[in-house]
Amino acid sequence: MAVKIVIDLQAAPGKGDALAQMFRDVVPDTRTFAGCVECGVFRNQDDREQFSIIETFSTREAYQTYLDWRTETGLLAELGALLGGAPTTRFFDDTG
Repeated sequence: MAVKIVIDLQAAPGKGDALAQMFRDVVPDTRTFAGCVECGVFRNQDDREQFSIIETFSTREAYQTYLDWRTETGLLAELGALLGGAPTTRFFDDTG
């Protein structure tokens, strides 16, 4: 069953534009990764340092494989350098 993943991130002060550019650069690869159904990144209109990533993966295991790959490539370390705190990640099942 597909899983919806919601990740909320807060950029470090003044790093919102750099974070937005990073997402523009890497999201195309996410969208073509095995198991990814959809991926969108959204920037808060009222707090330009706040972002939400909303993804759907075919399974939670497929998402974990993707996350492991992003860790191995060093992207998560690069991402961490732009953040003002730890992101929150939530996993949802479709109940509709």
